[in-house]
Amino acid sequence: MKTRIYSLQILGFCALLLLLLPASVHSQGQSPLTVTGISFSPATFKPGDDVSVTITLRNPSTQRYGCTGMSAAIQVFHRQPYTVYHLIWRAEQATAPMAAGESRNVTFSQRFTVPRANHPQLFFNAWSPMCAPDEFGRASEFVVGQECVYTHIPHLPRPMRQIRPQ
Repeated sequence: MKTRIYSLQILGFCALLLLLLPASVHSQGQSPLTVTGISFSPATFKPGDDVSVTITLRNPSTQRYGCTGMSAAIQVFHRQPYTVYHLIWRAEQATAPMAAGESRNVTFSQRFTVPRANHPQLFFNAWSPMCAPDEFGRASEFVVGQECVYTHIPHLPRPMRQIRPQ
């Protein structure tokens, strides 16, 4: 009976190794492409404006990188942590493979409409393209702060009323 339990344990261990082996082969790492810049047109914008977003990609490796169907992505959040609840906008744009040392601008065809809500900052997270077997692109963050101008509008004097009579 002991040999039977022992055999089942060895069989279970071998099955586990067989399941983990493909995962280790397919987990190759990270795309070499990096996002080196984010720009906006117009450069300054206000709530309700449609903004064109462009990212700059660079391939710092010594080899060509890319595949059919690869695309860059960008997400805009109104606060941290970066969760679905704080996501305002997301876009993807297809791009061609990149030669070694090449830099390229990628403009997203979908324009970003600045929300009318009062957000002190907007967080733009851009992701570089990746191809299988790589599992992760490289992200860059760009924070845009909202600048406000407060002006005093004079009102006619109003009579003051005491809250609690004495």
